[in-house]
Formats: sequence, structure tokens, C-alpha cells
Amino acid sequence: MDVKKLYNNIVIKKDSSFLKFNLNSWPKTRYEAAVKFINIKPTSKVLDVGFGNGDLLNFIFQKTKYTYGVEVSKKKLMYVNNLLPLKANLSLQDISNKTNFKNDFFNIIFLTDVFEHIIDRYSVMNELKRILKKDGIIVIITPNIAKLKSRIRLLFGIYPFTSEDRVSEKKKFIYDGGHIQWYTFKTISSLAKQFDLNIEKRFGYGLFGQLHNIYPSLLSGSIAIILKK
Repeated sequence: MDVKKLYNNIVIKKDSSFLKFNLNSWPKTRYEAAVKFINIKPTSKVLDVGFGNGDLLNFIFQKTKYTYGVEVSKKKLMYVNNLLPLKANLSLQDISNKTNFKNDFFNIIFLTDVFEHIIDRYSVMNELKRILKKDGIIVIITPNIAKLKSRIRLLFGIYPFTSEDRVSEKKKFIYDGGHIQWYTFKTISSLAKQFDLNIEKRFGYGLFGQLHNIYPSLLSGSIAIILKK
């Protein structure tokens, strides 16, 4: 089964409403972390890569009419397109390949729990840099394989799962939620430097708010990083 077919088989949520974000405190969810420190202007051209059920896409859509989204799952594209009050610029594209966007097109690009699903990180970074404007922003949210819980599991020879959507009798086709690469704050930062992207902010987030940011590489379940071209 190829990657596109795999993600086309992932169940779409039954609830037709979008998640609400609380941005008045330190972020507790991946979507709150993605947008907390980002200023989306009415004129901003924003891309949501792998928009899934459309929760972040819907938030962006309320900020700017120049909202774009790409997905590899045709089912999710159709699902989200039917939910949005107006039609955003959604398309079936794989960020690992060259997209149909022009050079230097976007002001902001979000990859929220997408990077860990990507096979070729270098092709993705090349494409992101191509379509991002000068001084544009890339926001990457991805699981932190070096969190304390994972380190303890590895110490005892136990696989450090990074997704709650694990293998079961009903989900034999997908392992660890489809995660195929794992990252730390250092590896994401190193990757950014290879592509001459400046690190604007790195932080941790989670259920206990800013406590996760005391020592994010150890205490945060996910990596949140903001890069600038």
C-alpha cells in the first residue's frame, strides 16, 4: 500500500465542528502552539500542509482570505472543503514533490504533526524554501522522541511510540500513527541550518502549560519551532 492510499484510509472524525483554540495562555495543544506566536495578517498568504480534519485551516481562514491547504488524502480534502463556510484554496498535492505554487509565494507555512510522516525531509525542505517568500515563516510541530517518557521506555528496551494511534487489530495497516521518522529539538534545528533558515523560536507546550518549556527537550512531548527565511 502506498502512502497516499494509506492516509486515504485513515478514518475522518465524525464530529463536523472545528476545534476552538485558547490563545490567552501558554499553548496546550499542537494547534495553539502553531499559531500562538504568529501574526496572520489579512493580506498574508498562508499554507497549511497536511490539513487533516481542517481545524488549523479553519482558524487561518478566519484571519485571511488567502488561505491554502494541501493534502495527500482525497477523502479529507473533500470532507474539509464541504465544512468550510467558503471555499479555501485546497488541493491534492504532496509537499515531498514539486507543488504547483509559484516561487516566493507564501508568507507563512504550517506543518502541524506532518514532518514525522514524511519520507524525504530534504525534498520537503527544498520545496518549502522555494515557495516561501523572503522573511517568510515556517512553523513545524512534530513529536519529540527525546521526551522523558520515551527515554525511560528506551532504557528498558521498549519502543518509544510517538502517537496514540498505534497498531491494533482494527488498524493493522498503520504503525505508530503512520510516523516514519522521529526528531529532537537538535535535529530539527540542524536541518533548518542546512537550508539557511533562521530559528526564530523553539519552545515546548502541553497540558501543564509553560512547565513544559522549562526544559522542552526533556519535558515537552512535542517540538515547536518557528523558522524564518
